Amino acid sequence: MTEHLTYPGSQIKIARDVYEPAEDSYLLIDAARRVIDRSDRMLRILEIGTGSGIVSSVLMHQIPKHLYVATDIS
Repeated sequence: MTEHLTYPGSQIKIARDVYEPAEDSYLLIDAARRVIDRSDRMLRILEIGTGSGIVSSVLMHQIPKHLYVATDIS
């Protein structure tokens, strides 16, 4: 029971009962990438309230050298 979402360079599987990411999720990915790409060291990145999980999933897939923790109540 999964669905595929596509973001340039990534294809993410999410459960069908999860809301589809809103436009601001994609804006957040772009903003986070700009910040993360400027770092020359390993970062620890925490996302609270992940919703569909697309933000952390895309970042983990495209920039894997960092440590990611993503959590959501549901």
